[in-house]
Amino acid sequence: MRSALEEVIDKGRSLANSGRMELDTHLAIEKLDDIVDAADQLDMEVDSHKSQLQPLLAQADALDRDVEAAENVVDALISRTLTDPAIARVNSIYSLFRP
Repeated sequence: MRSALEEVIDKGRSLANSGRMELDTHLAIEKLDDIVDAADQLDMEVDSHKSQLQPLLAQADALDRDVEAAENVVDALISRTLTDPAIARVNSIYSLFRP
């Protein structure tokens, strides 16, 4: 793609130097050069951000697993009855250490 675009730019330059509408053609080619430079810059930025994407996706997956595990713990705690003797013993022992 880049070589075809360069051929078009070169052809445009030769037309601009040899024919009428020289100024308009030069301006159009300058704008096209600017577009090519912007596209190249964008490609480089996309490549640099791609390298950051995989670690972020891995972190998001780990966070999802942690949230699911925490929800399971909360669900298990909610399902327990506070009248269970083992829980009552733990609560009474815990209350001894609270100020």
